[in-house]
Amino acid sequence: MPLFEFTCKACHETFEEITSSTSRKTITCPKCGSHDVQKLVSATVMTRKGSSLTGGGSCGGSGGFS
Repeated sequence: MPLFEFTCKACHETFEEITSSTSRKTITCPKCGSHDVQKLVSATVMTRKGSSLTGGGSCGGSGGFS
């Protein structure tokens, strides 16, 4: 299952939760217990064996993730 990042609208805590994107599970803030949370947009990295599909970059080194 994927890892999603959420923010609590009540206390502004940011936290991660492992859940499927289609799950009807109620997400609860671990800090204050509120159910008033919002899923955040986060970056996704896609790889295939031997190369990175992220378009490269200038972080130094050569090659991609494998």
